Amino acid sequence: MGALIPSPNDQQICAALSNRFSDMHDPNAEAANLDKTMLGSVRFQDQKESGLLFSRRLNLARLAHRLSSAPANQAARLRWFFLLRRGLPHATKVAISAVLNAVMGDSSIKQVHFDAVHDSTITTEFELDPNNSHVPQTRNMPSMANPAQNVKTCVMLLRCFYDEPLPDPQNEPDPPAANNAEATPIIIA
Repeated sequence: MGALIPSPNDQQICAALSNRFSDMHDPNAEAANLDKTMLGSVRFQDQKESGLLFSRRLNLARLAHRLSSAPANQAARLRWFFLLRRGLPHATKVAISAVLNAVMGDSSIKQVHFDAVHDSTITTEFELDPNNSHVPQTRNMPSMANPAQNVKTCVMLLRCFYDEPLPDPQNEPDPPAANNAEATPIIIA
């Protein structure tokens, strides 16, 4: 039990996500962003999009690409996009979006920790712990920026029913296609 999950690819994906939603300094933070952490930059982007970054029905694969939270390894990235786009049950996608949306509005949460485990007791293929709850599950954990200090951390634990690697995605687009491709603007004279 649990021999394959988390695989090295899973660990790489979780590390990339945890880094993007961390309290570490963001060297690419926008000048107007007062919170120059990685999570602060995600919150700043959410504010620029009127709080709709996680609350609208976006393709999670496209969102992962936009936030630069996909692993560098090509095979891991394609598997990750495949899982987000086609592998997760709808209820799990909704739960992930709801929790991340709640994190955007709670400045006391300083980072988000992502992990995956095998759990043959869940009733779907993938489930956000616990039971696809929409409420952030928090605890004090070592800061990624300063490990000697504990900070309030949202724990995003994805439970996987099957203890096997994700299938090799066939024809998975990289980068993921935009949900609603922008049309050429119509000039009104």
